[in-house]
Amino acid sequence: MQVACNSHDIHCDEWTADHTVFIHARPGHDERAAWLAAQVDAQVIGPPEFGW
Repeated sequence: MQVACNSHDIHCDEWTADHTVFIHARPGHDERAAWLAAQVDAQVIGPPEFGW
């Protein structure tokens, strides 16, 4: 898991007043990402992306 503080993207180029959590998982594990988000009363808010 990767946490990007005060940014909405993984490159931390744009400052924001809140935090975004980026979850790195293997392809096809969308349900696991959704489950993890639900554990902290959150939800997946975007499509899967291939990143680092």
